[in-house]
Amino acid sequence: MQSKSNNSNMAIVYSQILFELSQERNKVENYLNNSITIYKLYENKDYKKLNNLLSNLSFSVNEKEKIIDKLFLNKLDMYYLNFLKVLVSRNDYKYLPNILKKYIHLASVSLNEKIGIIYSVSKLDSLQISKIEKALSKKLDKKITLENKIDESLIAGIKIVFEDLEIDKTIKYKLQDISNILKN
Repeated sequence: MQSKSNNSNMAIVYSQILFELSQERNKVENYLNNSITIYKLYENKDYKKLNNLLSNLSFSVNEKEKIIDKLFLNKLDMYYLNFLKVLVSRNDYKYLPNILKKYIHLASVSLNEKIGIIYSVSKLDSLQISKIEKALSKKLDKKITLENKIDESLIAGIKIVFEDLEIDKTIKYKLQDISNILKN
């Protein structure tokens, strides 16, 4: 069994390889979009099963590569597809979610982008998200991309979370703030 530190190191190494490949091919943004899409798929239970399947030693590498082809052929750049196959052939596919997360960070920094999550009580429409992205882009002087996630515990308002920044404009936060003031 490998340690968490070793798992993290493997993810760092592979994400750096993918980043360098995307730079050489002048496809950093394209690979970033692919990585975000695939990373989002991992939140789905079926893709967790897929990860277990592709990490299972009882299936041959050839069988696993056929599965990857079936899922991603004609959807991904051939080099990106081959990168996934290398992970399978080296039995390192289990690191993919971590690799993608680290690659997304590297590519975002390279492109002067920030990717975050906007939490709300109900689903925001694309126009609302777009307006918020534009306002934040102007304020932070970076391209902003937000993914909407539902958090009913917020009561009302929105909370935007980036890797290094949190903007909380929720009723829940304001009530906690008032409660803290009253306690002091």
